Amino acid sequence: MHWIEIERKNKKLSSSSCSSSSLGVRICDCKKRAPLGTSWTDDNLGRRFHGCENFNKIGGCNFFKWADPPMCPRAMVIIPNLRRDKHRLTVENEQLRQRISAMEEENAKLSRKISSLLDENMNMGRIIANMGSENANLRRRVSIIESDNDNLGRKIASMEFEDENIGSKISKLEDCNTSLTRINKIMKFVLVVSWLVLLLIWCA
Repeated sequence: MHWIEIERKNKKLSSSSCSSSSLGVRICDCKKRAPLGTSWTDDNLGRRFHGCENFNKIGGCNFFKWADPPMCPRAMVIIPNLRRDKHRLTVENEQLRQRISAMEEENAKLSRKISSLLDENMNMGRIIANMGSENANLRRRVSIIESDNDNLGRKIASMEFEDENIGSKISKLEDCNTSLTRINKIMKFVLVVSWLVLLLIWCA
């Protein structure tokens, strides 16, 4: 892999690079300053180099020079593993962030549902309170109606008692009328007999 591709990978994966003042300035065969890049291959992971900025291009040269010493075999094993572990952890971290974001959205939805349920519960509480008040009013009205009904019952009983008294008085009046009728008939009979006696006496 030529150094331009390595430098592009370096820009994507890391912005770290050593200043040219600490490592010295390198001039390529084009008589231009050779910028400092970083290799991200497994064999030279993180090893810096100088190369022509027009490497493998028309008008460029093939200048390439390592700025860092070669890596030891142990580092060539550990650093790629660390890089893979970092990439894996980065992916897992991103997945966890997405899961956390989804859980936060779900939590927000649940919070809105809970708020809506609380509002509905408050409305139901007010409705139940109004129904309780209306029920109390209905009970008072029923109590008043029952009291009026009791008063009407007493009045009806009193009227029935008076009706019985009136019936008794009417019965007595009828008995008196019957007695008077009998007396009237007797008086008529006595009067007729008296007239007959007087007539007999007058004829004698």
